[in-house]
Amino acid sequence: MLGQYPTKIELNTEMKSYSYSLKLIVFCCVSTLFSHSASAQNPKLDSLKNVLLHSTNQDTSKANVFISICNEVMKGTEYKKTLQLYSSQLLTLSYKLGFKKGIATSLLFNSMAAPTNSDLKKEIQGVTEALRLMKEINNKAGIALCYQEFGRISRLQNNFDEAVTYFLTSAKIREEIHDASGATSCYLKVGGIYQHSGNYEKSLQYYFRSLRIAESVKDKNRICENYICIGIVSFEQNKPKQTIEYMNKALEAGGKEISKINLCYIYNNLAIGYSKFDKKKGLEYQIKALNTEKEIGDKIGMAMSYGNIGAIYQEQKKIDAAIDSYLKAIALSEGTNDLSGLCYFYNGAGSAYQGKKNYATAYSYFQKALNTSKTLDFKINIRDTYFNLSGLSEEQKNFKEALEYHRLYAATNDSILNEESLKQSNELNVRYETEKKEKEILLLTKDQELTDKTIKEQRLVRIGLISGLGLLFALSFLLYNRYRLKQKANSILEKQKAEIHQKNILITDSIDYAKTIQEAILPDQEKLSDHLSDYFILYKPKAIVSGDFYWVGKKGNETICVVADCTGHGVPGAFMSLLGHNMLENVIQLESSVNPGAILSALNKEITARFSKGQEIAKHGMDIAVISINRDTQQLQYAGARNSIYLVRQQVLVEIKADKFSTGMILKDHSIPSYANQVISLEKEDMIYLFSDGYPDQKGGTEKKKFYYSPFKELLTGIQRLSLLEQQQRLDQVIMNWMGPGEQIDDILVMGIRYQ
Repeated sequence: MLGQYPTKIELNTEMKSYSYSLKLIVFCCVSTLFSHSASAQNPKLDSLKNVLLHSTNQDTSKANVFISICNEVMKGTEYKKTLQLYSSQLLTLSYKLGFKKGIATSLLFNSMAAPTNSDLKKEIQGVTEALRLMKEINNKAGIALCYQEFGRISRLQNNFDEAVTYFLTSAKIREEIHDASGATSCYLKVGGIYQHSGNYEKSLQYYFRSLRIAESVKDKNRICENYICIGIVSFEQNKPKQTIEYMNKALEAGGKEISKINLCYIYNNLAIGYSKFDKKKGLEYQIKALNTEKEIGDKIGMAMSYGNIGAIYQEQKKIDAAIDSYLKAIALSEGTNDLSGLCYFYNGAGSAYQGKKNYATAYSYFQKALNTSKTLDFKINIRDTYFNLSGLSEEQKNFKEALEYHRLYAATNDSILNEESLKQSNELNVRYETEKKEKEILLLTKDQELTDKTIKEQRLVRIGLISGLGLLFALSFLLYNRYRLKQKANSILEKQKAEIHQKNILITDSIDYAKTIQEAILPDQEKLSDHLSDYFILYKPKAIVSGDFYWVGKKGNETICVVADCTGHGVPGAFMSLLGHNMLENVIQLESSVNPGAILSALNKEITARFSKGQEIAKHGMDIAVISINRDTQQLQYAGARNSIYLVRQQVLVEIKADKFSTGMILKDHSIPSYANQVISLEKEDMIYLFSDGYPDQKGGTEKKKFYYSPFKELLTGIQRLSLLEQQQRLDQVIMNWMGPGEQIDDILVMGIRYQ
């Protein structure tokens, strides 16, 4: 169910709750990971305690022993009570000695040792005083630790933007003082915050930044932790096999010294990865995780594992066992005040009770999930809970209430999609324009400086010639001075050249980042294989990013395929493809009919409303082909906006023509056109081709002419009987040979589907 949307109000709540619990394990890992590490025995701590036991002097050396003990205590699992004991003794001794470092450090440790439900205002006051003292004595490591603690407190208060600022400030200081372990820890926490908010691109950016630092200093523990985090993001992006790959890398990186807490996270995520396609293996890893969590007393982790075990039992129709596991998870989470975890467990329990037809109890748990999610402003879970409530109401035949909950679900989902799309587009546009202007300013400044230097040099030469032999000494001095100025100018030019080179790298990196965002919206191999049995896709963007995109999905018994060519290519085309993709998904999700004509007409209205501004023809639109295939009726339905499709049967090609107006068009009478729906009967081994105009319009050959549609049709007819892989390779080979050393003039996209 992950990544799919309901096609009508009727919901499969049992399967939906399983999706929630799988997401739950990811969130719990991110919110609790790296807060402590397991250590059954610590010889260094024992040695320090022995030093303290035999120390009789009440001086700063004893205070420093206390500081070292507190640092070692922090490495244990149940560290809070012990840390509080030693930090209190450190505070008493430091006040007596007037030892500012000891006072500041003990205030920090007291904050870290505070119970979960403590008065955060008191902790903030303590850390503020610690920061003041650390700045007074210019202790950069202590200053960095203060900012990290402020970040932790802000995260507890759900002030995530503030927390990110504090963690990044701490990381910057730690990089300056070459504290690699501290810097990686802060970047991991920033990545976790962005992951919690669903911003996976920024999350991965900071996880990989942390990984590079850890690898540079060969820190096995941190390398292991980074792979765990990256694997978690892979699962949230619905890539379970990639999750398993990164978790195995984490196991390999940790080696024999891997901590128990990291083992918990690895087992948990191997469990959810395998649960996608091997439930038995998934349950085995989940039980391994639970047993390890019990060993180290990790209550939040135990709650997470019970929740996931409950989901697997529910999948296996063992409803009573599922309810028992969910209730254990809820009890543990309520005891630790883990609100984020409770959002998912309440939903899981509600769905399980719904499976037993205990509607009142199910409704109660769904309401708890909704209220808790609203408290955290957790939009994704708010959306999913509305989805569950809609299904529950429909099952009770309360269709009015079901419709209202579904409306709230759709509105929340639309808000999430629009926010993400606009955010991505705005970030790309701002970064691109800013860096472009900076580069232009640098180039203009460089030209002006070169002109000024040339004029100055010419003036000096003229003065030297006029002065003659009588001013030989003065001339020599001026020539020497000029030589020095020239050296300085050359140095400046070299620096400017390096800066311009760096800006070019940043611009290219930005466009590469845009490519990552665009690739994320395209269906991956796993999704394509789920919906199409025999297909190929030839996708060749003109630039790094593309104005062409394709979409594949399923609605009811219909498999829907789309090929679209957006206005422009490169960065502008990529912006349009992001918006077009999201509008298309919204239309398909909300449109009651699977009729391609109705889908395309609704999409046209949406594009026109957003971009037309009263013009006869909008500058922003798409040439698009939409088909649906029903294997039960053996029929193909098609609608197109300036994008025809070809059907090849027994080496005879038939063109199914599109309507002659693009999406985003307003006619002269100010009406918005609709699109005709065409129905075609299919036979076994029929080949269906969808494409943009990039292939036939590509220039090449000896006369640099277009390839044209007639040779394109002949080529498709000739390769119909080949395997789909051979067809793709043949199309690619022909267009590359045609293009030769010339430039690709447009994005190229061809999709071929064999009807089986």
